Amino acid sequence: MDVLLVLYALSFAILNGTSASIQKYGLGKVPLLTPSDFIKRPVWTVRQLISSKFWVVGTIAGFLSLLIQFLFIAYADLTLVAPLLNLNMLVVILIGVFILKEKITRLELIGVTFLLTGFFVMAVEQNIKTYNLDIMMLYLYVALASLLGIIFMAIPKRLSSSQKSYETMFATSAGILYGISSTYVNAIIVLGLLSFSLSGTAGIMLIANIHFWIFIILNQLAYIAYQSALSHGRSSIVYLAMNSTGLLVPVIAGILVFQEPFFVYPYYRLIGLILIVAGLISTSLERKNSYSR
Repeated sequence: MDVLLVLYALSFAILNGTSASIQKYGLGKVPLLTPSDFIKRPVWTVRQLISSKFWVVGTIAGFLSLLIQFLFIAYADLTLVAPLLNLNMLVVILIGVFILKEKITRLELIGVTFLLTGFFVMAVEQNIKTYNLDIMMLYLYVALASLLGIIFMAIPKRLSSSQKSYETMFATSAGILYGISSTYVNAIIVLGLLSFSLSGTAGIMLIANIHFWIFIILNQLAYIAYQSALSHGRSSIVYLAMNSTGLLVPVIAGILVFQEPFFVYPYYRLIGLILIVAGLISTSLERKNSYSR
């Protein structure tokens, strides 16, 4: 047994998983937040967030998990690391249900099962290949997916007052935007248009690189949607829906942008895609008197 590999996997899962749950608990102590709060009154929103010690601790835990993730990826092959990184979702679900006492209906439980299964199936082949990149399709895909993510962020306030709608739409928006940001930066690095070296002249060039700022903007929008989803919803549902959608976006990009083969035995991508879509639909359906923030 590779002890260091196990240590990395468990450390990341615990830190990253508890980060979402602690942030959720902290957000329960402040007023409900929406994406418009981050944009229209950012100072007030930040004050609300940092006033919650639990939110601050959860944010720090998330940052530490990110550092461990980089060390983890550097230590082992990505094909081995990727499935192990997904253990964090189990931590979030367990904490949400057994510690935060978040209620999950039978239909949502079925959806969670679909999402988890689909996520792990697709994680086997989640790497985006570096061949046959269609640059025009990349920009079109990024633009349309980003627009969709923003629309999903705006739908609840415009069309519905249901807390369930806020939870589902904000989580899906965060997943779309996180997924498209990872797809974009992967493609730009493949094209040699961006390097993440922060030393000397390379660091200055990075800050001046328009592609770098597009990546930052997409991640900031995703973060706003994610925090809004946690504010209104349950960490167990939000985190799983966000990560599943975030994995789905690069897979579709692999087909459209990178022109990867999709219908290839043993059909991991197709099976995972169907399971995730079914899971997202199941967890999105609302039942009266079954919701708990």
